[in-house]
Amino acid sequence: MKPCVLLACAATLFAETGIRARPAATDYAAHASGGGATIAATILSPADAKKAFAVDPNKLGYTVVEIAVYPDRDTELAVRDFLLRIEKDGRTIRPASPAAIGDRPAAKPPKIPERVQVHGGAEVGYETGRYGRGVYTGGGVGVGVGAPPAPAPPPKAPGQDTADYESGALPEGRFGRTVAGYLYYPVKLKPKSAVELTWYGADGQVRLSMPPTK
Repeated sequence: MKPCVLLACAATLFAETGIRARPAATDYAAHASGGGATIAATILSPADAKKAFAVDPNKLGYTVVEIAVYPDRDTELAVRDFLLRIEKDGRTIRPASPAAIGDRPAAKPPKIPERVQVHGGAEVGYETGRYGRGVYTGGGVGVGVGAPPAPAPPPKAPGQDTADYESGALPEGRFGRTVAGYLYYPVKLKPKSAVELTWYGADGQVRLSMPPTK
């Protein structure tokens, strides 16, 4: 296969990530223009987010933002450039990598056995050798348990729970056409939270004042 064909195939595969954009920026909850592009976004309600993914992002502590970029020219997009600011406390949050999301509960601390036996011991002996003779003594304390703890279950294979998160994520790279996808913020927004989404593009910033969450 020729190099140009390989590049075309790679571009096609890359373009297939993300989701289909809505027909117009006005179809989203908020939109604004600047830096060579129009940015539009909607925060998914907990119910909509639950329907969109096999693993409920709300239970994992994530807020999902559906976002679309309508560029006026070739525009560089990077997920890290989209920051979410919670107006109530002023926190600014970057989106998480889709690969970091999964149904992986925190590891529990090892359980201490209920019955622990402590025993002591002593030793007395007579020693001979090149440097003399003598009596020696020794002692020690041992701790025993009835049975070793059960082994921890094997970890889940990487990506087992994150396939739909990764496939639906906002594509990264340089684009001259409309692209859309999801951003995953590691925060659980309270109802009626007012937030601001800012895109820090190479040619300027675009700020979106999002309507209060449901």
